[in-house]
Amino acid sequence: MSLMHASLCVEDEDATLEFYRDVLGYEQKWAFTDDGVRNFYLDHPDDEDDEPDLQIKVVEESVEQAGLDHVALEVDDVDAIAAEVPEERILEAPFDMEGYELRVAHVADPDGYRVELIEFLDE
Repeated sequence: MSLMHASLCVEDEDATLEFYRDVLGYEQKWAFTDDGVRNFYLDHPDDEDDEPDLQIKVVEESVEQAGLDHVALEVDDVDAIAAEVPEERILEAPFDMEGYELRVAHVADPDGYRVELIEFLDE
């Protein structure tokens, strides 16, 4: 068993695509509309599998995050990505997690979802 994808409800499709595509490097795999709700799926080109990581549902009103704490994404360069995120959406600037060989930052996507960026440091 494995996790296939996470699904996020967002209000602004353009801002969401700009963040996940232009800042984080995700690609849109496919999209459809179901019962008037636009859905699109994103996958990162560095993934070894061909399954999308994120399903995005475009909604008219903000949806309570219902206990979702954060989405964690492995990245090649935390500092470079954090530099592309607007300052007001940096929740925790990049820092090294001592004892774990990780560099981490926490940012907010356009709808306020907390995104943890994780870079594995040379071991």
